[in-house]
Amino acid sequence: MSTSPLQDPSPHEPRAQDPSTPYAVVIIPAHNEAGTIKHCLDAVLNDPNRDRLDVLVATNGCTDNTAELAEEYGAPVRVLDSPVAGKGAALNMALAATPDVVRIYVDADVVVSPGAMTEIVETMKRTDALAAAPKIVFDTSQSTLPARLYLETWAKADYFTEGHVGTGLYAISAVGHQQIPTFDDLFAEDLLPIQRFPRNRRATASNATFRPLFPQNLRDLVKVQMRQQVGVIEFFEWLEENGEAKSLDSLDKTWIRKLLRDPRNWAGVALYTPLRVVIQVGAQWKRRYGTRTWTRDETSRQSAAA
Repeated sequence: MSTSPLQDPSPHEPRAQDPSTPYAVVIIPAHNEAGTIKHCLDAVLNDPNRDRLDVLVATNGCTDNTAELAEEYGAPVRVLDSPVAGKGAALNMALAATPDVVRIYVDADVVVSPGAMTEIVETMKRTDALAAAPKIVFDTSQSTLPARLYLETWAKADYFTEGHVGTGLYAISAVGHQQIPTFDDLFAEDLLPIQRFPRNRRATASNATFRPLFPQNLRDLVKVQMRQQVGVIEFFEWLEENGEAKSLDSLDKTWIRKLLRDPRNWAGVALYTPLRVVIQVGAQWKRRYGTRTWTRDETSRQSAAA
């Protein structure tokens, strides 16, 4: 997929809604997420506009009962199943099966605060944003000390301030999807709205939060972070293949220097900085010589299921 650089889309209006059009579409790609899907759906549906949502669980290549658990909810939840595992294909399948309104993409291992879907939509209406997300919360209550230090340091990155989208949740408006008509088969597809839309066209729903599921120990956390970095490398290669310049504001690393001004951050920076080098070097190696597989933390999923 290749699109032209972002143009101001304000003159272009999405097609008019009819009374049957949902307030928003929530798309949850899910591959073997039986341990987390109910936590995710319970949180999404705890919303004042619950009955006006179209919640589509896009199961793909599941060998567990993820689809059956989602189907138990009934309306407004529906399941679209594909036998082929792959997040990009699942997102495209859901995108083609949903109306042209705000679409909110939520990973199955994410829990949102009550009313988050409404907060996202209303924030986008108020700010005319093309993409949005709630504030991210790093839950380290069950983490080991090293994992907590790493996550708490990472959470202070400028990347997670106003206008952050991704890391498990992002919404794209109908107008915004003119710039992202489909998703390619990318590990890091959530970088697309960051690449396509400048920070002033991305909004934070400040009265809502979302909590991704992070590994509780440092070893598993590094594995997942390395997989994510492989996705970033792949994304940059994809941009080059499509003739696009990198425009990701998340590339800015000056926040590390800012943290060093406060001695309270020194222990976290001392752990985080060398580990990021290990992660980046390992990701380069895996991208060049490894197999293209999805790495995730099963121990935290088992903990969530319990």
